[in-house]
Amino acid sequence: MAKFVMVKKHLYWWPVTVRMPDPENAGQFVEQSFEMQFEAQSREAVLDHQERYTALTTDRERIEADKEQMRAVCRSWRGIVDEEGADVPFTQARLDDAVGLPWFRTGVMRAIAEASFGQEAKAGN
Repeated sequence: MAKFVMVKKHLYWWPVTVRMPDPENAGQFVEQSFEMQFEAQSREAVLDHQERYTALTTDRERIEADKEQMRAVCRSWRGIVDEEGADVPFTQARLDDAVGLPWFRTGVMRAIAEASFGQEAKAGN
């Protein structure tokens, strides 16, 4: 067993699966995956976010809360490519753009929850 290492920022990679409408087949979904690097938050910070989120009353407020949570924990990604297959470098602006897609936001938030609450990544996330 490896020794526990105390670090200022605990960064780790976690798989993300995005289930989105299939552009080729009407009425069907396709799964795409990549890895996101997260910065660990304290249990208290995770619970604070969860409690604030539960108290929100509109979808617009919930989307904004998800964006704030992702800005707080997402540090990089790998496995995201453009239409020509070239790697798309992570930037905060690109994250903000991607978060506007509901399926991207759902996939990342699911991955954050799995990692934050100690669940193993599921096959297909």
